[in-house]
Amino acid sequence: MALLDIERGLGATVPPTGAADEPCRDTLLLVRFDGQPLDVVYLDRPPDQLPRAELCELLWSRLAGTLREHVARTGCTPPPTGAADIARWDDDAVDRATPGAAAATPGAAAATPGAATAPGAVTSATACAAGDASSPPDAIAVIVPTGGRPAQLRRCLAALAEQSGPPCEIVVVDNRPDLYETRLVVEAAAACSRHQMRYVAEPRPGSSVARNRGVARTTAGIVAFTDDDVVVERDWLRLLVAPFARAEVGATTGLVLPLELATPAQKRFEQYGGFAKGLRRCEFDLHCNRADHRLLYPFWGGVFGSGNSMAFRREALIAAHGFDPALGAGSRALAGADIDALSAVVLHGGRLVYEPRSLCWHEHRRDDEALRRQVFNYGVGFTAILTKALLHDRRFAAAAARSVPVAWSLRRARSASGRDLAATTTPELARLERRGMLRGPTRYVDSVAWSHRLGLQRVIDGG
Repeated sequence: MALLDIERGLGATVPPTGAADEPCRDTLLLVRFDGQPLDVVYLDRPPDQLPRAELCELLWSRLAGTLREHVARTGCTPPPTGAADIARWDDDAVDRATPGAAAATPGAAAATPGAATAPGAVTSATACAAGDASSPPDAIAVIVPTGGRPAQLRRCLAALAEQSGPPCEIVVVDNRPDLYETRLVVEAAAACSRHQMRYVAEPRPGSSVARNRGVARTTAGIVAFTDDDVVVERDWLRLLVAPFARAEVGATTGLVLPLELATPAQKRFEQYGGFAKGLRRCEFDLHCNRADHRLLYPFWGGVFGSGNSMAFRREALIAAHGFDPALGAGSRALAGADIDALSAVVLHGGRLVYEPRSLCWHEHRRDDEALRRQVFNYGVGFTAILTKALLHDRRFAAAAARSVPVAWSLRRARSASGRDLAATTTPELARLERRGMLRGPTRYVDSVAWSHRLGLQRVIDGG
């Protein structure tokens, strides 16, 4: 996996995987322009082995329409006409990087009326297209639950330490405090970070419990979440929290791409669906931004994003009782807490923003057995969430009724095309997820009793 920002030149960056000894045969290249993801392009070799002229032609053949659309909408640069423009932008990026160059400041040309705007400059048109101010009004905390994976946590914290924007608070909540190495990793990362980092021990099991403990231990108005097996890009947090400048926004999510696709298991998971929710910014609520074409909207929020890149208003999250300890990894219901929390924002009348400019990379499970457990757990979590909705929210029946024609249309479309992509490319995973779905209702009921016995529902309040 690699990232290429066209306006910054044609040198692609590769996120740190910790597997430098493994040879790279080919590449999936996320291409952005002016901060906006345009497409994921396949290369049959590492990007630095592709001649510049060939790369320019490839990018233009794949991205011409999308690039023209973005430029027309934002006015960030004169309309491109061919691959030569991509080569020219690369030359301009090299000139800007040269000490003493005339165009050393990106966007300086835009100061003269009628002058062409530098490709990398985020103009007012771009800001209006994003719909958000540059920063939210509240202090920010990033909460990272972890449990016995010090090497991955070290890589995660190194990326968080480099976040752009004002200093924030980073709270690492340890679900395995008996393993002392996690505390040492946090202390070492804190020593070389401009952001405040804190270690919090939470021996009670479950990702929901860890997240709730992190919320209870901060007073920041906005709380963001990622996982220890994630590497965030430098502007991840700034872009993730920018929509909170609008009072109606209660939650945000970002784009999550695979850190690598080095093993068959990692490729199978990405074929099955992965974590990405597209490259277009979307908003969801109960009014003008409904997604009733999605099954069981908004009770099943798989379209909203995922827990390894999300943020909430802290007060709203506490009012909704935080993450349900009867859901999520480490609970008897195994998964679903993040999707349940995101859905709760919409169900309580808030707006959720999916912002694909906020980018992070997730390390998928490398072996088949771990992948099979993951997909089975997702199946359990799916029907556990629906069981919770059926038991506690009378609006669920209406959502189910609206979903009948949606389900019928989806079935007819799949029959007409003769295929269901997930089921045909990864049939074993589809069977495992369905098997998990059958277990979800009873698992959820058992998990509720388990969480009450341990008093886990009080953690969000500091208990």
